[in-house]
Amino acid sequence: MRADGTARAGAVLHVVTRMNVGGPARHLVWLVRELRRSGVEAHLVTGSVAGNEADMTRLAVEAGLTPLLVPALGRAAGMADIIALVQLFVLFVRLRPALIHSHTTKAGALARVAALLYRIATPTIFLGRPRPCKVVHTHHGHHFAGFYPRLVGWAFAALERALAVVTDRFIVLSEGQRHDVCTRFRAAPRDRVDVVPIACDLPRRGSELGRRDATRLALNIEPGAIAIGIVGRLAPVKNHALFLAAAAGVERVAPRRAHFVVVGCGELLPTLEALGRQLGIAARLTFAGYRDDMEQVYEALDIVALASLSEGTPLAVLEALAHRRPVVATAVGGVPELIGGVVERADDYQVCERGLLVASGDHCGFAAALLRLMGSTELGVRLANAGPAYLRARHAPEQVLDGHLLLYRKLGVTDGALGGRARRHGDPGTVTVDVHDAPTAA
Repeated sequence: MRADGTARAGAVLHVVTRMNVGGPARHLVWLVRELRRSGVEAHLVTGSVAGNEADMTRLAVEAGLTPLLVPALGRAAGMADIIALVQLFVLFVRLRPALIHSHTTKAGALARVAALLYRIATPTIFLGRPRPCKVVHTHHGHHFAGFYPRLVGWAFAALERALAVVTDRFIVLSEGQRHDVCTRFRAAPRDRVDVVPIACDLPRRGSELGRRDATRLALNIEPGAIAIGIVGRLAPVKNHALFLAAAAGVERVAPRRAHFVVVGCGELLPTLEALGRQLGIAARLTFAGYRDDMEQVYEALDIVALASLSEGTPLAVLEALAHRRPVVATAVGGVPELIGGVVERADDYQVCERGLLVASGDHCGFAAALLRLMGSTELGVRLANAGPAYLRARHAPEQVLDGHLLLYRKLGVTDGALGGRARRHGDPGTVTVDVHDAPTAA
């Protein structure tokens, strides 16, 4: 970076719609920071966070990053998108990046269109040829199912097929997600899609009983209650309504044995609070909002739930495994790979290596799975202890960083952008960090 704070020509730009609460923002802060530590001239480009959303930009600042702001880029759709497209184009012309790496749906669309304009509308002077700039897009999840009606989902898939023309390489976070993107929705050609998981490091300190008790007290968890938590923004795709319906089922079978904690913020808060009252579980339910002490929160919980309609690789499940918490989750996207192979099949759920899987939308099965864990300490301990070994084998930070560096080298992005650790890599022919190629966790 220059002394005036701008990026040097030939940099790698990571473009994301906004730094709202969620896995993509946290992953990007980590990735850009580690790329820079490895000698890569990498920068974070982001839009504006809406007033009703929690802003995670501070994480970037704490990591020593100065995000490059595109003011018109944000969640809401409208005329501002055209302004954002122009702003991105101007930014690319000014910075002359060697690689544009987009993340999330809207930033992925606008950044890739702006990259196309940059490459073909501003040819090198006198030579009349496109500027040498590579384009990569990461699917952290997808909008092809779970967000909108089916026709809208297929429209998003069609848009992705069109954007594939300008995309040199795609990254997905799991093999299940690659199946969705390449086979189920045919949104990208398989020969240009690589699997590079999200990094997850293990906690550096163990649970402390005093801190656990203090956090449980702050979350209104009754002494002796089994604390079951769901972590994520309060948005339709996370399907918190399923979790609350399952909680009501648990309360009917085992009254006053569990306490349910919803961690996250979002526009659905009033609706979910009303649903909790309607289901008669308000006294056993805590809406914790956004928390910046997630280590303590996971230590306070006994079971972690995920009820999503669609996922790539949910950070909440990774963090639960890292903190040795058993998981009950819907079998969507890359979740089954995180939970592992099936060990036992019940009528309404599957017991797997690291958690229990339930069919999406099945609140009765979800309740049954929670009750099974609540009734078997031995099962919970066995599932919890399997998490750290799996993460070390499949989601080690160095492995994930190397996957990105090798991909960049494969695209020929070396001069002016990649340095240090990146230049020391050998043959970049094998880029994919494939979860099926990693050793099986003990």
